[in-house]
Amino acid sequence: MKQLREALGLNKNQLAVRLGVDNGYLSRYENGKVKPNSDFYERLVQKFENVNLSWLISGEGEMFIQKISAPERSKIRSVPLYSYVYCGSPASQWDNDKVKEHLFLPSLTKFGEVFGLIAKGDSMAPYINPYDVLICVDKPDLLKDGTAVVCVFKSVDTIEANAKLLKRNRKNGTVMLYSINTKYEPEVYNEDEILKIYKVVRIIRDVK
Repeated sequence: MKQLREALGLNKNQLAVRLGVDNGYLSRYENGKVKPNSDFYERLVQKFENVNLSWLISGEGEMFIQKISAPERSKIRSVPLYSYVYCGSPASQWDNDKVKEHLFLPSLTKFGEVFGLIAKGDSMAPYINPYDVLICVDKPDLLKDGTAVVCVFKSVDTIEANAKLLKRNRKNGTVMLYSINTKYEPEVYNEDEILKIYKVVRIIRDVK
């Protein structure tokens, strides 16, 4: 945030006034104590249309993009970010009623259901590290062997989920979920044990 503000040639007070936010909040955004909310990103895009939100949120691409028109701006998708999904053993599914925040991301308007989950556990490292944000879509035609997925299981009392790599055996109707980290054994399930499989289409990682 500080890097962007300095590139815009503004001090903290000037940027806070332009965005209509408190100077103290802006300071906390810059030092990482508080994450900007969806309202802040909306104000930022309205005032500075050439700011690349993908760069600001995930470090992807350039800081600035060419000024975007209204039709192009509509391609930015508001994506709800839910709680954790475990990359080790299956654990209780995220709570759909509890959205931590909304992420504003490009190139996702072609998908129907899109949401984000926070990875936990080391079974998929270094491909997926703890606290990476997994952007998931409901797109069955993208479910290819060897791709990262979030698998939701049927259960008597709760619905459980797991983030793994996928391999299907259509002849015997089974699904194998396996890890990058070889200390975790592959797990094989019958198709009827699985409620839903979401494709991971993007991994957002904070660079320390």
